[in-house]
Amino acid sequence: EGSAGYSLTGYLSLKPCGGNITKPMLDKSGSNILILHTLSLVLPVRRYWCAFNELTQTLEFYQTERDLIHQKSPIESIQLHRSAITLNPTEDRTFTILYVNKIELFIRMYILSSKEQIKEYHLRAENHEALMIWLLGLQVK
Repeated sequence: EGSAGYSLTGYLSLKPCGGNITKPMLDKSGSNILILHTLSLVLPVRRYWCAFNELTQTLEFYQTERDLIHQKSPIESIQLHRSAITLNPTEDRTFTILYVNKIELFIRMYILSSKEQIKEYHLRAENHEALMIWLLGLQVK
C-alpha cells in the first residue's frame, strides 16, 4: 500500500493566499500584502486529500486518497521543518502554516545575496474534531 510512512491523513480545504511573499519586496505601507490578500478573495477554495509524510516531514496534497495509495506525485507539499503552525482566530475550523524558505546565493564560499520567502497556507478542516487532530498532530512534528 502507498500510505506507509504517513501518520495523519484526511481531507483539508486549501484557501489560496495569493502566492509567495518575499520580505525585501514588501514596502512599509504594506500595499503589496493588500494586493496578495485581495487576490486570495477571488480564488476558489480547493479540497484535497492530505497526508503527513513522516520520512520527509512534509504535508502532501493529493486530489484523492486513491492518488496517495497509487503513489502518484503530490500536487503540493509543505516542508514543516521551517514552518509555524497556528490556529486562525478569524475563520472557523481553519489553521495557518507559514513556511520560511531562506534563499542564499553562494560564490566561492561567500554569500552573495540572501533573502527569505514566506509562503502562507490557510487550511480548513471538515469539522472541529478534525481541526484539532490536524493542528495538534502537525505542531508536535
